[in-house]
Amino acid sequence: MNHVINALFAFALTLFLSACSGGGGSTAPGSDGTGITVLPAPPAPAQENGLPYGAVGQSLSDAEAVEVAAFRASVSEASGALSDSATIRLDSGFFAAVPTARDALAEFLNESIAINGGEGALANGQTVRLFYDPSTAGAYAAAVQLAAYAALEGAPPPDPANAEAHFLFGFLSDPDVIDARISGTVRYAGDIAANGLVRIDGVGAGDPTGTELDGSINITVNFADDWITGDISATYTVDAQTVGVDLALPHTAFGGNTFAGTFICASATQCSSDTQMDAGFFGPSADEVGGILEIDTTNEIEGEEYQFVGAGSFVIAPGGN
Repeated sequence: MNHVINALFAFALTLFLSACSGGGGSTAPGSDGTGITVLPAPPAPAQENGLPYGAVGQSLSDAEAVEVAAFRASVSEASGALSDSATIRLDSGFFAAVPTARDALAEFLNESIAINGGEGALANGQTVRLFYDPSTAGAYAAAVQLAAYAALEGAPPPDPANAEAHFLFGFLSDPDVIDARISGTVRYAGDIAANGLVRIDGVGAGDPTGTELDGSINITVNFADDWITGDISATYTVDAQTVGVDLALPHTAFGGNTFAGTFICASATQCSSDTQMDAGFFGPSADEVGGILEIDTTNEIEGEEYQFVGAGSFVIAPGGN
């Protein structure tokens, strides 16, 4: 993972959020009165994204033909896993169209990619494919995915890219509504979808078009005391070996309508993790939580190290499934 880029981005984002009063929490871990240690709030994305705040009666089609600042998690052979924000525009009719008729414009691999009929191209001529699964979307938030893999090309270009990115967007909750909530603890739960690159003892392995990681995520939010916690339980399969990814999010402070945190290994033995999350509340009153994951986990299995570096997204609701 490019720690230098992440550090610079986090520093710049901290300055930005200080100016617009996004984010929250104290400067040092504290207790909420129950003996729980709450970590300070890390930098989180801006509180507005170019769309109206969540309101009753909205449809995802209301997000079409608008340039939106989306949460973005990406992974590539060149830079590893990264998370940031990027603009994306879904053309009119996107959500009603069949996959081969979806048009969009998005920032991917430092290029502005025009998607026509579900496909676009990098400057080197390599195909970029857009994926959208309606079953993973909520009423107020959704994610799309762009992918480019040399293995999918009949004749790969001289300098091919192996990369993909998840873009999550939607109607963020009004931060004043979130700040006013004192309803106590709400548990959000549902599925995550992620894709990435796998190394076994440092050597690339797995599907040349990306390895899928599937599982569930739980996010518990205490609106009264302004902290979050959660966990991820997922698996991926590489070379006939199924690897379990079990991560935990320590109690972390938040403020406003967005939040961030770091998932660590649920068990300290034979596991390491630097998995970052950026997320937000969507809908009229935190009806959904949506976010992206910059995943970097390593598991030791029978003396071999299995590392998964990838990008994922989720849209979950109270209670979940």
